Amino acid sequence: MSSAEAKSVGRIETTLMRWFLRHSRISAVESVAGSFRLITLTSDSLKGFSFKPGLRIQISVGGIHAMRTYTPVMWDVEGGTVSILVYLHGIGPGANWAGHAEPGDEVWLFGPRQSLDISQAVDPFVFGDETSFGLALAIQASSIEQTGRRVFEVSDAVAARDAVQHFGIRDVTLFTRLPDDGHLPSVVEAMQALCLDDRQAFLTGRAAAVQHLYKAIRQSETTPPMLRAKAYWASGKVGLE
Repeated sequence: MSSAEAKSVGRIETTLMRWFLRHSRISAVESVAGSFRLITLTSDSLKGFSFKPGLRIQISVGGIHAMRTYTPVMWDVEGGTVSILVYLHGIGPGANWAGHAEPGDEVWLFGPRQSLDISQAVDPFVFGDETSFGLALAIQASSIEQTGRRVFEVSDAVAARDAVQHFGIRDVTLFTRLPDDGHLPSVVEAMQALCLDDRQAFLTGRAAAVQHLYKAIRQSETTPPMLRAKAYWASGKVGLE
């Protein structure tokens, strides 16, 4: 592609982004426990929404064809600010964007859209991993009853525990991820001990773990009254949502 053709494509992409995406700027970035970044976006275009835990936004991390999905932790609909908690894992456009994000950077985003409808949940149980911490924080900041447990599989238990303590995520049990998913039987036992038959359960995070636990719960004698699954990522794949 010639330089003239590249400029033409760039102009077309910029026009499409202005038509379909919301413009914002990063107003704050906080690094936590090495691998987590709390990023706050500000814009008049973010005002006037009815925020519910479980909503998602998609952020352009390299043009309109490179979008990554994040769960808002907080949404100030009057002030026009939204915060997302990003876990830096793997190598790719999303991790590169979040790892280098700085206040003042321009950000284009799409949404909000529904991902998991947790607004009507009562005492929800949440399984996930580091990419699910944002959902746990969104639930905790809402009016939803807060006695449900959070069970997370994590790669680095020390860093994850530091992040949990920093953000004040309550009622958390951490399991260190083992080779060949050797930790998942213990996760299943822990979930069964929580009497899921009277709780609503949400399975999030890594696709392989979500599939394993969904099947195990369905085959057990303690099936929750509502079971929802949403994989956020899978090894070797990008853009699940």
